[in-house]
Amino acid sequence: MEFGPPNRSHLRAACAFWALALGALAACQGNGAEAPIVENLATATSLAGPRPAHRGTRTVEVQEQGVRRVTVEQVFDDGLSDIGLRLLSVDGKPPAPRAELRYRSAGRSLHAQRTPHVDAARALRNYGVSIVSTSETVAGRATVRLRFEPRRPGASTVEIWVDVASGLALRVDRLDASGAVASSIHYDDIRVGGIEREEGDPPTLPDPPATAAASALSFQPLVPGRGLEGFERVETNVVQIPFDDRIVFLQRERWTDGVESFLVFQADPKDAVFGEPAPPTPTGATTITTYSVGGVSMLTCTRDGRTLAAIGRLPERELGELLARYSPR
Repeated sequence: MEFGPPNRSHLRAACAFWALALGALAACQGNGAEAPIVENLATATSLAGPRPAHRGTRTVEVQEQGVRRVTVEQVFDDGLSDIGLRLLSVDGKPPAPRAELRYRSAGRSLHAQRTPHVDAARALRNYGVSIVSTSETVAGRATVRLRFEPRRPGASTVEIWVDVASGLALRVDRLDASGAVASSIHYDDIRVGGIEREEGDPPTLPDPPATAAASALSFQPLVPGRGLEGFERVETNVVQIPFDDRIVFLQRERWTDGVESFLVFQADPKDAVFGEPAPPTPTGATTITTYSVGGVSMLTCTRDGRTLAAIGRLPERELGELLARYSPR
């Protein structure tokens, strides 16, 4: 397995990929367990249930290769299907037009990434869950601060500040191996519940990809080998997306350990949805092309006549090793 940078054709397809891959997470929002995270912790229940309607301003801070990046965004979410996001600033400056276009194409999915969805039973198997504090506030609202410490070596500890009144996650921190904050997502101001659209709200984002029958695929999907420790494949379906004035069909898989999730896609290489396939290496190793945006890793490769792609907040090495283990039935 070898890692390499994206080429021009990969970059050409990147925007379409983010709209597809990230958008798929939004469609998965309602599929988790409805049990509470900790049996007697009623305030955390809604982390596994429907998200409350809300609007506000949210800041995303990420450390990438030693550089701190800060994005500020405006949010509207009616708790159902009407989601709007507007990029307000990047590192304290107005966003460039190209950045705004990429942001909007991936907006519905980015919102899903920023909104934790906890599967209680799996989380308790894979994490030690504790209450850190019941006295902190975020955006002026009382919260319960939960800490998820992974049992899997090398995985990130996650802390979530849950709004006591609504159950909405108002802040999410991911910690690195030293305990420092590697990324933080938090609301600066927020209104929860009973909201209708107002002038100045961000426009509604495009719908997530539609699903299709398995027979729509032009290839036989590969099957995963040994999965990542603690993660289970909880959903597999076929999605359709418009690409280069045509409809393309892909297989989509969602994996979760109860707190973190990632997606794996399979496509026909001739569709070039994830860019042109990397050329074979002299050793026959699988070449993994990697991207990173806002702390989210995206990897693509070609194996056995199929193009595979993975996206998630896990280390590139782990996702790459998973892709390299896919094989024919």
